[in-house]
Amino acid sequence: GERQAQIITAKAGRFGKAIHGLCEGIALGKPVEISKQYQLQIDRFKEFLDRNVQEILYVEKTVYNNEIMVAGTIDLIYKHKDNSIRLLDIKTGTIKDTIRLQLAPYQNMAEKLLDIEIYQREVLPLSRKGLTKKFKIIEYNNDSYLNDYEAFLGLLTYYRWKEKHD
Repeated sequence: GERQAQIITAKAGRFGKAIHGLCEGIALGKPVEISKQYQLQIDRFKEFLDRNVQEILYVEKTVYNNEIMVAGTIDLIYKHKDNSIRLLDIKTGTIKDTIRLQLAPYQNMAEKLLDIEIYQREVLPLSRKGLTKKFKIIEYNNDSYLNDYEAFLGLLTYYRWKEKHD
């Protein structure tokens, strides 16, 4: 029951934290020791870097917006081999389409704080299960950015209203 769910959640959290820490070290060019249990995910991350990244601009970059009182940490902002600037989120768990609503404010905050133009938001799946042989990046281009950001703001407004009225 509930105890088993807590154990699973804690284990998933440790896995995600370990993968993020290793990816951060690799992105920063630091030596990392990779245990066998993380090797597939780290190999996939290195493959992503080799295929896509011309230059890493920011790693684990904290961004904020004081107007709407929101902050977050972007896993990676990089210059792609085509010279566009992209925002990457590493996911080690289940990926829902609503991730685009998390990434939209990240894009907004990064563009304002760092004075850059993000071409695309991306998600790199590095889950424990379901890591396919086929390399996969989930892409959200700027055609959906404004709608995603407006949806995020609407949900944020609703969440804050609900907090006041519960």
